[in-house]
Amino acid sequence: KTCEVAPCAAASRRYMATALLIALSSALLWGIGVWDASFFAEDAAQIHAGRTMLQHDFVGAVSGRNYGGAREYYRPAAYFSLGLDYALWGSRPAGFRLTNMLLHVACCLLVWRAATLLLPDCTPLFALIATALFAFHPVHEFTILWIAGRFDLLCVFFYLAAVACFLHRLRFGGRLYLGLATLCSALAIASKEMAYSIPPVFFILALWARSEKATKERLSAAALECAPFAGIAAAFVLIRVLVLPQGATVYAVRTSVSDLLVVLRLTVRHLFLPYGVSFRELAARHPAWFAGALGGAGLLGGVQLRRGPWSFIALCALIVAVSTLPLIRVMSPWCLYISSVGWCMAAALYLAPRRGWRGVCAWALTALL
Repeated sequence: KTCEVAPCAAASRRYMATALLIALSSALLWGIGVWDASFFAEDAAQIHAGRTMLQHDFVGAVSGRNYGGAREYYRPAAYFSLGLDYALWGSRPAGFRLTNMLLHVACCLLVWRAATLLLPDCTPLFALIATALFAFHPVHEFTILWIAGRFDLLCVFFYLAAVACFLHRLRFGGRLYLGLATLCSALAIASKEMAYSIPPVFFILALWARSEKATKERLSAAALECAPFAGIAAAFVLIRVLVLPQGATVYAVRTSVSDLLVVLRLTVRHLFLPYGVSFRELAARHPAWFAGALGGAGLLGGVQLRRGPWSFIALCALIVAVSTLPLIRVMSPWCLYISSVGWCMAAALYLAPRRGWRGVCAWALTALL
């Protein structure tokens, strides 16, 4: 898989340092003015559940007998993280938010690594643009600043770590990376339920990586690669069935076509627009600016259409759709932290600069976005 830009053998340390600088800058920007904001929503209840797990009933929380913050959740890894934070910071909100910021930085670096592994022959600027889009995406505001957003942050951290290890194994082989990917997948599912999408996402990635084989061979090889992760997901489903109330699981899988359409609409809206912003209001309040921005984006986007990275964009769109499926009954903006990765990578490849006037258009469109 290659881009239409000049290939680069590998991302250098300079590009990795730039990715780290982008991630740290985003964390500082998100944290301005909110480090010492008080707890809100169910922050205190979730922290108390983590403290109880760490200090009083660790075995009960891991086994599911002690349900932690809510009876429909089985998230021992995330509650353990909150318990560790309480042991370190006490009841100071700034400490919990610092951990959230550091997790966001780590997730940004994992996005950069996953991008370089997905398209190793592409320009390193592709991975940097993907990292920047993910680092500053407005939909992440809730996840990063809300202490109870730790569930999403920790889940996505292990999710992306599993993706990076899995892609490394597909490219270079090695049982070590298979073991690390399996462990990270288990920890991701133990952090939040959205990680149940790992087996189908890995199946899609395995098909993408094995494009040189015949269709039947690709399907069998991809199924074999994903077998350990399907087993992990099945084990967690069994825990939910045996330990948690039946209604919690039944509610999550009892969906309809209308539910799917609502999730599709909200996913597109939150990935393309900041929360609370609508095209209708922008057009009504600032018609001239809105028309100019929309026309400029259309013109620059039209220039980029001829580049045609459509197979990779389709791959990313499929990953977004699959990773959103566990959210059908619990759709919220902060739940799109993992789904936004696919959108950012697709947009980054679409915007990745090349030489000549089209490169100028790509940079202009990136700045406008």
